[in-house]
Amino acid sequence: MCDACVLESVKQRMLSRRGLLRAAAVATAGLAAANMGIAPAALAAGHGSVTDLTHELHEDFPTFFGQQQFFREQKFKYSEHKFNLFELRVNEHTGTHVDAPLHFSADGLSVAELPVEKLVVPLCVVDIREKAAADPDAQLTPDDIKAWVAANGEIPENACVAMLSGWADHLGTDKFRNADAAGKLHFPGFHAEAAKLLIEETKAAGIAVDTLSLDHGASPDFATHHAWLPEGRWPPISTSCRRRVRRSFSARRSTAAARADRRASSRSFERLERENMSTVAPPPDPEADPRVKAVFDDIRATRKSDFINNMWLWLAFDPDLLERTWAEVKTVMAMPSPLDPLMKEMLYIAVSVTNGCGYCIHSHTAAAKVKGMTDAEHADLMRVISLAAKTNQLAMALQVPVDTVFDASGETKASERPA
Repeated sequence: MCDACVLESVKQRMLSRRGLLRAAAVATAGLAAANMGIAPAALAAGHGSVTDLTHELHEDFPTFFGQQQFFREQKFKYSEHKFNLFELRVNEHTGTHVDAPLHFSADGLSVAELPVEKLVVPLCVVDIREKAAADPDAQLTPDDIKAWVAANGEIPENACVAMLSGWADHLGTDKFRNADAAGKLHFPGFHAEAAKLLIEETKAAGIAVDTLSLDHGASPDFATHHAWLPEGRWPPISTSCRRRVRRSFSARRSTAAARADRRASSRSFERLERENMSTVAPPPDPEADPRVKAVFDDIRATRKSDFINNMWLWLAFDPDLLERTWAEVKTVMAMPSPLDPLMKEMLYIAVSVTNGCGYCIHSHTAAAKVKGMTDAEHADLMRVISLAAKTNQLAMALQVPVDTVFDASGETKASERPA
């Protein structure tokens, strides 16, 4: 984010208490909706901590063109003046930053003109680390987005869809730019068709990458930039995505801020991460255990998806428990039976609501939608669950005796049984 944008933003519309409260209200309303069970499956219920997704900005931070773009000069020193002050010169596209729509359009919005409320958003992280490790020119494609939706539910309105390629792990090495002998760069990015899918089929507000550009490094024409930015949407660049990022509320805008006794840091993007306060820690590399890998492979084959959701990642702390649980889930939920697969998922949702299991509510709602549950059917299911809870409580409170005609033991006369 450039200094000029910051000055313009301050001049035109300073962030007042009212503005901050409005932004907070947006996030709070989203959390409340999720807790009421009316949000998309991707909106997990709540957050409990703040995680910084930015990199520390310094003079040697890698840049797209390979030249230094951040400079600082200390004007005052504490030892001499009793305070520290640095003068900064920075190319606006350096370090973790936001590309404004104006970057690739004649009259698009500047960063200063992006509404603050559009930056407090659900974060959907699409993990392509496996194919990026095999091919530095890998791209996040429409199929990757569709697989994410199949596993997590629809992309929420105003969301930021972030690519997790693992490229942030190469920061500080030549591989982050990964230039070949001819100077061409090689790192992952968004495919232009993926950007078009998000534009045409979702109301996502932004896309984010953990590399130097929205487009993959070898792109000859910046097709993704040209597809995305003129639509008035924004992307954070060079974020510090990590594996534990899943779905969350995120945002922030700022410029580089110097610290006298340390290197300056750019703080332009952070998120509020969902925290489950787990009672066990999942193994860092679960598939190093052959028993766990065998289960995960079976899950992938059964579901016809490479996605392994958190339930199985956490159960991997105990391979025996993982094997037994998956065997039962596979038998009941995946094998043919008198109940069709959608009915099973809807029943699972109902029981999960009764037991208060937020994780299962979200995961099985997503599964039910993949199996064809419509919004109308989902709403009808919620009405049935709500009504059943109410009448259950009434019957319990009144201690209503069970009608003899409901006895299935055979002791009731046929004439007394309900038709």
